[in-house]
Amino acid sequence: MANLIGLQIAGRDPGYTTFLSIDWSGERLADSSDRALSTGDVYHTVKFEREYWTYESVVCNFLGSDNREAFIKIGLRLPARTVLADAAGREVSPVDILAKIRSVLADNNLKRRADRYVLDSAKTFDSAVYKSLITGLTIRPFWGPALCMDGDRSPAYILAENGTAASIIGRLPMCMRLGEASAVNVGQFRPEVPLFAMTSAELDAAPRITVVAACKDGSDKEVELASAVVLNSSDYGYASDAYKNVAVELSRGEVLEAYASGRAIERRGATVKFDGNSGEVLVAFSPELCRKNIMVELEGIAASDNKAAVMCELSLGDISLSPGTFQLEGERITQFESAVNSDRKWLLKHLRLKPASAYRIVDAALSGDTLRIVLAPLSVAVPNGGKMAESGTAVLSMLVPLSAKWAEKPCPVEIRQTPAGHNPECVRVCSDYYPEVMFEQNDDVRVARLSFVPSPSSRVEVFVGVPCRVSTEALQEASSAGAERYTADFGGGSVVKNSAFARFCGVFAFRDGERLPVSWFALRIFVITLIAVIILLGGMLAGWYYSDGIDAAIGTTSEAVQPEAADCGKQAPVLELKSNAESDESA
Repeated sequence: MANLIGLQIAGRDPGYTTFLSIDWSGERLADSSDRALSTGDVYHTVKFEREYWTYESVVCNFLGSDNREAFIKIGLRLPARTVLADAAGREVSPVDILAKIRSVLADNNLKRRADRYVLDSAKTFDSAVYKSLITGLTIRPFWGPALCMDGDRSPAYILAENGTAASIIGRLPMCMRLGEASAVNVGQFRPEVPLFAMTSAELDAAPRITVVAACKDGSDKEVELASAVVLNSSDYGYASDAYKNVAVELSRGEVLEAYASGRAIERRGATVKFDGNSGEVLVAFSPELCRKNIMVELEGIAASDNKAAVMCELSLGDISLSPGTFQLEGERITQFESAVNSDRKWLLKHLRLKPASAYRIVDAALSGDTLRIVLAPLSVAVPNGGKMAESGTAVLSMLVPLSAKWAEKPCPVEIRQTPAGHNPECVRVCSDYYPEVMFEQNDDVRVARLSFVPSPSSRVEVFVGVPCRVSTEALQEASSAGAERYTADFGGGSVVKNSAFARFCGVFAFRDGERLPVSWFALRIFVITLIAVIILLGGMLAGWYYSDGIDAAIGTTSEAVQPEAADCGKQAPVLELKSNAESDESA
């Protein structure tokens, strides 16, 4: 860092005058002093501002040219958050440098008058002499949070005796309680001056270093660096089974020296950075990945078959096993071992053979660094084929390739054969049922291998899922060996896909002899029962509603046929009918 140390000498003789200024930045030294409060010949003033740190030495036993008590100041100004250092990089106290400058000032530009100093007017201030006192000095950054005096209160006074001023001033940047003071005066003062007492912890304070190590999950762990510390990446989320351990050793002296000199601390497998303002060392690990080779052993291969060719047909998820070995890196090692140990069928679920393979996977196990896979030739047993076996037709194989979205888990498969000339909606004969078929993964296609006895001249259809999710007609083709086989191609135009609603409706369309899983059978009973309950409740609600209407109608009718109300005690008029003779006599 460039030498930006400013030096200024000023005082009253008799007016305030700046005698010397070298590389000085900012405002000049203030025309004020607390000489009247000091009982010593010299006291020091320190100001920690946002832009500059200023150290002043005030000479109190000084007489102006008018023979009146005056003062003379020597000031050192550094950029904020910096400290003085010698050519070797060792920290130097500003008090010691100010003492040397006072000695040169007394020898070159002052003269004694009794116990006072006066300015020697016969001599001038030689800039070269004073500049040589600071030329060999450098500045280095201050480590950690530092005091900033932005308050407007009166200066704080700290008592310094027996040469303790240098030690006290060196601890002041870490004494945050002085933040509201405008300046700090250190020296010997009159008894009536209110003193600021520093605690023993503040007098012994040292820059605090906190190591902040980044964990793999994004969180941080803090470690106090008192003298030395060793950080292992395995303690911060980088498992030793997946990552090579990185040990970062840091010492207090190394951190402070590297930060002061601007040198980076390099560690293999880790990045070390400094945040001097907060006093933190930031450590981020980047360990190398561990690598683990897994050997693959096959069992059950016929002597006439080429084991290497069968190995080329095997894959474990997206990993090809054709070389007879595969490599896992980093966290895939722990993920793989955890999955295998937690689920003994995990390997069987993820190991795949190509559709054209003549083998099927029987068992798989991981032992140390060896993956043992047991294979067996494809079986030609006839499931549920009693009636078909009587026909004497040879057993053929059928491949049922499905898109992965149609066979996400084991599901039943049904092969239906309808003799020629029959309506498939009226008759289903020779129907074979393959419950819980495990489809093998092949890229984005899952393939099931089934064996059945075909009926002559029959239409063969394949239904996946009960109720059926997708169906198509199986086509007969000749294999490379000359034998016939059937393939149910679900990528052609004859594919019928049933929606969820169609499958739900299909629950109620099953006829006698057709199979229905227990869960769907229970759903059918539940839905029928639910519909019956809804109809019953609907009838009850309708009855309640219409019963209220009938009662209202009856009430209206009864009011219409009732006689008019008569006054109490009066008889209703009576209509008398007379014959014609009686009417003549009366006349």
